[in-house]
Amino acid sequence: MKVVHGTIEGPFSAEEDIVIHGMITAGATLREGVKLILHGMITGNLVIEPQARAVIHGIVNGAILNYGGRVELFGTADAVADRSPDAVTVVDPTALVREQRDTRNVV
Repeated sequence: MKVVHGTIEGPFSAEEDIVIHGMITAGATLREGVKLILHGMITGNLVIEPQARAVIHGIVNGAILNYGGRVELFGTADAVADRSPDAVTVVDPTALVREQRDTRNVV
């Protein structure tokens, strides 16, 4: 699994399993079958493709849009939306979803 410390200029597309301890600017997409562990921050939306997995201990300053993967949120996000019946999203009781907003038109 690749480990990144520092800043990744986005929009970023994760094509391999990755651990982020820094920041991704302008959003990120987690490709099918890829795992992300976030201890840092994503500015912008995080898109989860089918069969991808995200474990969020850090901050997503945007919406988490789950299109059929698995999301485990332990940190903070602006919003969370399951966009597929196959999407699994688990929000830990200690996690913070800042606002419950309509994310149907967010891409």
